[in-house]
This record gives sequence, structure tokens and C-alpha cells, in this order.
Amino acid sequence: MINKMSSIKDTCVTISDFSHPSLRSGSYNLTLNQSIETQEDEDKKTYCKTFNLTVVGERLSLNPDSIHSFFPPLPNGEFEGVLPHVLLNSTTLPWERTSLPATHPKHEKAPWLAILTFNNDEAPEIQHVKFHDLVESGTDIVFEGERIPGTRPLNCFSYPDLVLEANERPDTPCCVIDIPKDVFLRIAPKADDLPLLGVVKDEKTTNCQDQDKDCYTCSVIQGQRIPKIQTLTHCHLVMLENMGAYLPNNNESDPFPTETTHVRLVTLWHWSFSINGRENVLGKILKNLDVGPLQISGNFQSPKPDEVEKAIERQQQGQSTDQDADILTRNALNMGYIPMNHQLRSGGNTVSWCRSPLVPYFINQGVTSVLPFSDSDVAVQYDPRTGMFDVSYGLAWQLGQLMSRCNNSIAKAIYTWRRNIKRNAALTREQKEFNDNILGVNFASDLFMKRFYAAAKLEKSLSEEVIKWLCELRLLHHVPFHYLVPDERMLPEESMRVFHLDSNWIYALIDGAVSLGRVNSAEEDRSQGFFQSLLDTIENGCKEVRKNEKPLTKHFNISGRITGFLLRSQAVSGWKKLKAFGYEDFTENQEVPILRFTVSDNDDIMLCLFDGDVNRIVIQESGSELHCGIDYNTDLKAYTTTLRRLYCSHRDGSICLDYDKPRVSCHNPCPVGCLEPGTSLLDKEVVVSMRDDNQTIRVKETVDVILQELHQLNHVPSDFEFTSAHFFIEFTEGAVTGVYNNVSKNECNGGV
Repeated sequence: MINKMSSIKDTCVTISDFSHPSLRSGSYNLTLNQSIETQEDEDKKTYCKTFNLTVVGERLSLNPDSIHSFFPPLPNGEFEGVLPHVLLNSTTLPWERTSLPATHPKHEKAPWLAILTFNNDEAPEIQHVKFHDLVESGTDIVFEGERIPGTRPLNCFSYPDLVLEANERPDTPCCVIDIPKDVFLRIAPKADDLPLLGVVKDEKTTNCQDQDKDCYTCSVIQGQRIPKIQTLTHCHLVMLENMGAYLPNNNESDPFPTETTHVRLVTLWHWSFSINGRENVLGKILKNLDVGPLQISGNFQSPKPDEVEKAIERQQQGQSTDQDADILTRNALNMGYIPMNHQLRSGGNTVSWCRSPLVPYFINQGVTSVLPFSDSDVAVQYDPRTGMFDVSYGLAWQLGQLMSRCNNSIAKAIYTWRRNIKRNAALTREQKEFNDNILGVNFASDLFMKRFYAAAKLEKSLSEEVIKWLCELRLLHHVPFHYLVPDERMLPEESMRVFHLDSNWIYALIDGAVSLGRVNSAEEDRSQGFFQSLLDTIENGCKEVRKNEKPLTKHFNISGRITGFLLRSQAVSGWKKLKAFGYEDFTENQEVPILRFTVSDNDDIMLCLFDGDVNRIVIQESGSELHCGIDYNTDLKAYTTTLRRLYCSHRDGSICLDYDKPRVSCHNPCPVGCLEPGTSLLDKEVVVSMRDDNQTIRVKETVDVILQELHQLNHVPSDFEFTSAHFFIEFTEGAVTGVYNNVSKNECNGGV
């Protein structure tokens, strides 16, 4: 059974109840029979060959790469009512082994993995043991002809009929937890619960972070116990292979041998978290973000324009006061500048202004008329009104040259390109002189024609590799982060900083990068117009850098501006697949394409660039990070969940039919207007049946209540089979969204 959820913008999340492997893990005997009968020999000859086949799978341990993520992702936060889960990169892993006996009607759909959630006072200690510690004392393990005794205590029950597999030894290490029997029977899933606690999740999106693929598929092991408030919660992904007969049952009888006091289980992954008042839940994190322009944050007030003009006027007249200096300093900081120590080439020291390409105001493109620069000093600006240098563009030029020098292949390609241009120019001049002076001399004609053809073969344009690298440079790829945020105070923790991209800074960066091997003067290069042509190529090419670019045919960047934001928050490290959207208008109708959307190496900073002037920014939880949970209803004094549609239905509540069958998802346009699976029925809450601890859900009993409600609402057909996919949809918490207005909208000409 497959269901779809489309409540997340530009995302289609498909939930399937299971994904069976072609063969389960284990040993197989493959027998081949062949019969041959010929005309010469009337007797039929039969040949038989038997092969031993072993399907090796993970069991006593998991490769860390098998774990995609887990929830809750943070060590503390307001996670009341959530159901922990683990996402696995393999879609078949949970069903590669069996947990329930073959006599159980749903043993094929039951995963062999489960999540057990412990309160701090219940949490068992993790022990590092060997395989023989899982085998009962008095039972031997046969390995390579030898008998090795098991060492598990008699009072500690573990996996029945456990035998070595092909890739295991008696001393194979594993991690186990010894759970008191009464705790295990209180928190472990029942046999009827297990088939409802594993799903396959597939997400397709056109607006994820920059990567080669724009889709994701994983399996999910879902917990059934909510954490306790004001205490540390421990979660373990455990192996339940062949443990079906010893899981809690409906008649609450004890399935274990009389002497059992503990249950020993292999733990494959574990993490812990706590519920507290630090508001580390995604919705509150996004709500409490400090949003502002990218500038040094401080307890100072931005000066008014008339105050700045008067302060500059008094400074020019030599009548500047301390108050004027304070106004000018605050004005520079407000424009994104920071003061930096500057050692002059003459040996002197001074303080100069510097800013990154990410600025709090739009800056007019004025530098292209003077590009290219002959060196970095030419790009340094001096303001006689303040007596200070602005080294921003000189720094960018020097950085570009250093970056290209550090990349051997790029440096060689640029140098060769420069030399080819020079050689071609020289050969062209020689050819002209030949035509003018010695035309008709046979021996000279042959010589110079060969040189002319050699010149024609020279590559006079930059290679695709270099163009791609320069396009990435246009979008700040490869640029060290401290050049983008030169002072940590500009991007404090739990903040979003919006900015305009200063194209002048970027063009100076590119000019420095392609300056290697320059043989003409900068003035000659400028007069030939090659640099402007290169910039035009880069401007067009940078829109192709993003792998999974979302096509927006109606959008055209008339202004030529690039805006964006930097997000520094635990939301980035905890929710690694956040999505971002930018809009020209506040009604969120005119979407702006994303040019770059990446997360830094330290995983708590996100950078996004938009191809246009953005007025509204939306941050949204990814479909792959949706989680299940329940809410406490104070009026009912019970936990509840809001009903969700499981079929496509019309807005009047009737099921959408396709060839007399209810639609799982509307693939074709519906004239009436369909509500997709996962849409909430906001006025319908179902009381969740809980065990005596008021933390562990009685899954099967709750499902029966949900089914009864859906039947009464005529939202499912009479023969409907409720699967794990439906369970996941019914308990899914809504996607969290943060909406922010761009506060970086003022115009500026770039002067300090």
C-alpha cells in the first residue's frame, strides 16, 4: 500500500508500508536438475547439482553509513509527545530478517528492528560482549569443528535458536543491553504492533540543498513510546530477530521461562535527549531567530542621513568633533564595514575599512567601467573626507589571484589561455607584415603560411573547466567563509542575516583570478573588451551551477540583483534538510529561483542566494524529516491525534473515485478539487489508547479506533486494510514553517 503526502511545498512524500528484499539474509541450498534424452540412447540421463548460497546481511552491528538520521535530532528541546524514529539508508534492511513466526498473518511485513524508549531510571547499561555471550550457558556453538560453550547467564533470556551465520564467529563483538523483564514487557511492541512500525519513505523535491540528486528514499523504524518530561530519555534501535513469541501479548501473560529476570537484546544504535524549556523545537527556533541585515550587531543606533552629511561636512572643514567621529563610525558599521589593521607597503601601519561581498544595501555596479585592474593596489579606494582606505575590492582582487594560483589545473589553463592570446596577436602581426612586404616569395610563403595555420589552431577562449570554476566563484563557491563574514559579531548564534550580493566585489575577485599570465596592460585588456565578454558568459553560466535547479519559466531577473541570507542556528544542524523559498512579493505568488543553497562544513550555517530581489523568505521543514507524535488534550485529559485523510477525497468529504476505485493519490487534475492523503480533518480528534505507564501507545487498539472513525465519516471503503503507511500518516506532525521579510532594502552607492 502506498500513500502520498503533498502538504509540503514543492515536495511529494510517498509512504509505503514495506519493501521486501529479493532474498532474506541467511543460507540457502540451490539445487539444479537437468534431464537429457537422445535418439541413440533411449534411457533418460538425469544430472543434479547442489550449491550452497549465503545472503549476508547486517545483524549484530550496523555500519554507521546505514543510519541516515534520527529524531529527535537535538540533545534537548520541547519534544513532548514525539515518537522517536530512525531513518535507514537501505529501503529493505528492516525486512531482511524475520521477527514474528511464520504462523502470524503479517509476519512478512513485520520488521526485525524496533526502537525501545527508556526513561532515565529505566535505562540499561550498554555492554560490549561477544557472540557467545548471547548463547545460553550449557549450549555449545559449533565453529570449524570445535565446540565453544555459550556464556549467557541462565536468568538472562535472549534470542532463541541463535546460530552463527557465514560472516560471524563466536568472538564476533556486539553491543547488548540487559533489560529487566518487567520493563521489557511494559515498553516493547506487541506482535500485532510490529507490522505497523516500519515504513519506506520516498521524497521527491525540486528545491532541496545543492546536490546531484533531488530525491531521497529510506526506510523508517518508528517508536511507539513518548518521552517523559523533565528527564533524560534513552532510545535504542534493537534487534528482535525471532523474538515474536516473547513479545508482550494481549492477555498480559509472561512468555519467558520461570528463571528469567532480564532480556538481553543487541543494540545497533542509540541516542539520548531530554525535554526542557530551552525551546529547541524547530517551530520555536525559527520563531525566535534574530533577523536583520548583515552588519556588526551592537548596542548602537544607526545615524540619520542628515547627521552623516553634517559630520562629513565638518570633517572636510577641519572642524570634526568626537561626536562626528562616532556618527561616521556608526554609519560605516551600519553599511557592513569593519575596521581592520592595515600594514602599508611602505612599512607604516594604519586602520582601513573592509567589507565582504555580502552587504546590507544594494550597491550600484560601478566597477565594471574600470575593470580589469592592473593589480590589487589599483582597486583600493581612498576617501579624503575620512582619511581612510577602503580595501574591500583590492582584497577581493588579491584573493581571486591567490585562489587561481592554488588550483594547479585552473592556473595552468588560465596561463595557457593568456599566452595563446599573445602568440596569436604576434603571429597575426607577422602575417600582416608578410602580406605587405614579401608577398610572392615562395620559400617565405610556405614558412609563414605554416605559422598562420598554427596560430589558427591555438585555443583563444577559456576552457569549460575554467568557465565552470569562475561561475562557481560568482556564487561564492571556494571563497573562504571568513571573507564572507569577517567578524563573528555579524552573524551571532540563532540569527538570520539577509544581504545583497555586491557584484563589484565579485567582479574584482574574478578579475584577480584571470590575471595570471597577463601580458597586456590592464588598459589594453579593457579596450579590447574581452573582460566584459567574459563577465557576460559567467552571468549566464552561473544559473546552470545548481544541480537541482527548479525551473521557473515566468521569472526573469530584470534588476540583475542577487540577494540572499545566512542562517546560523541549531535548526540547521538538527534539521539537516531544511528547504528555503524566496518571493518578490509578500503574497508569495512570485517565486524567485535559488542560485545556491548550501550548508557549511560545521553544519550550523546555511547560505542561500536568490536570482532576484527577494522581499519574503520562507524556511520550511523537509518532508524527509517529518516525524510522528501525539498531543495532550487538557479537556479530555488524554493524548489525542488529529485524523488525516488516507485517500484522495473531494472537499465535501466524499472519496475521489478512479474507475470505481478510491484514489490513493490524485495523479490527474480533478475538476472538483481533491484533498490529498495526509490532509488534516481539523475537527476530528481521536483519543490514543495508552498502556498503564501513560507513555506507550497501544498501537493496534488505537488503529481500531481510527478505523472506526474513518468508516463513520465514509473516508475509507468497507474492506479497507490499515497498514504501517496509514499509521505513519495518521500520526504525522505538521511541517514547520518560518516566514521572514527582507529587512535589507535600502539603496546605497557604497561610500563610507
